[in-house]
Amino acid sequence: MNQKKKILIIGHYPPPYGGIASHIRDMAERLSKNYFFINILSFEKKFKEEQLNNFCKLFRVINKLSIFLLFFYLINIKKIITIFFNLWSIKISSWNFFSALNRAIIVKFYLVKLNIRTVAVYGTETGEIIPFLKFLSPNINICFTFYAAPIKDKNSFLKNIKFWKKVFLQSDKLSSSSNFCAVGAKLIEKNIKAEVIYIGIDLSRFKLKNDNFFLNKKIKKILFVGRMRKEMGVMSVIDIAKKITSSRNDVVFDIVGATGDLNNNVINISETSRDKINYKFDVTDQELDYFINNCDILIAPTVGSHACMGVSAKEALAAGIPVVASDSGGLPEAIANNSEGFIVPLKNGEIDVNEYCKFIDILCDQDKIRLEFGKKARLKAERLFSNDVTEKKVSSFFTFE
Repeated sequence: MNQKKKILIIGHYPPPYGGIASHIRDMAERLSKNYFFINILSFEKKFKEEQLNNFCKLFRVINKLSIFLLFFYLINIKKIITIFFNLWSIKISSWNFFSALNRAIIVKFYLVKLNIRTVAVYGTETGEIIPFLKFLSPNINICFTFYAAPIKDKNSFLKNIKFWKKVFLQSDKLSSSSNFCAVGAKLIEKNIKAEVIYIGIDLSRFKLKNDNFFLNKKIKKILFVGRMRKEMGVMSVIDIAKKITSSRNDVVFDIVGATGDLNNNVINISETSRDKINYKFDVTDQELDYFINNCDILIAPTVGSHACMGVSAKEALAAGIPVVASDSGGLPEAIANNSEGFIVPLKNGEIDVNEYCKFIDILCDQDKIRLEFGKKARLKAERLFSNDVTEKKVSSFFTFE
């Protein structure tokens, strides 16, 4: 067995739960068993160290100037002066400049303390630390995984193009979780190429269904999973649920996921639905598995460029469930139209509620189509999105000779 390699991962770790945080948790657990000594640094409001397993440790760290950091500032004073000379004129903002500098100082402290030379930075905004970190530790290897921000906030990134060129060009390796999001790097520098590594799914969480699951069902369960926010399509979900449940007696809607500013909108529609529209906020992993394993159709009506590739859509594929999704972000990469589900084009940038309802009606009325799509969905998840597939790619991405 090869000797385990050391790596420091910078990114959010649950709780609170979210796509990136959950991915880091699951990926770190898998890779620490086979390939790496993993240390995770998460910037938070309180300090805590936690041993996650024999080969994985978590540091929750506060991003503020502290006594122990003053010493690191002093011994790195020449490099800090160089940072000001090289980066101040192309800073994003004074606040972000000093925040990124302080975070980079903290990261270097842990690199020295833990004797680590490879850093994995997760999240586009977290990438702000990369130019600072390269000045402080020019010999480290940096793997940068970015998502939809360069596309979603294009004007902001182009406004600070000189700074973001340094972020991307000073990274030794780049990756993103869909082809859609990987193109964002080319907005920064046209010759940049990022490797596409899909977020993996634990297939063992989702049970294989026999044909009877899809046939002759009196009640079909339709599921939405996401944060209760506008960009996740929650208002459209409410409109779709109202329209479908008012025209059909054989449908129940479940709206589940993380809390957001539209919680009350969901609660209000549920209370007037006569138990046809239900909700559950801040679901546990076990609850989420139950909802996905027991639904008949999953909908993903996200808008704009928010989703690199929705995790819940891939989990539905793994459960053998057809998906009705928008043609936004990377969702069309996950769901082939009329194969594992239906892709609904946005209409003037908005969700086409009538088209969503049309495809939901088709899937509710045609048991054999749900069965056929569900089987194709599971096969696709096994081929492209399983942890076994993505784990090898991530391991290679983190490895330097």
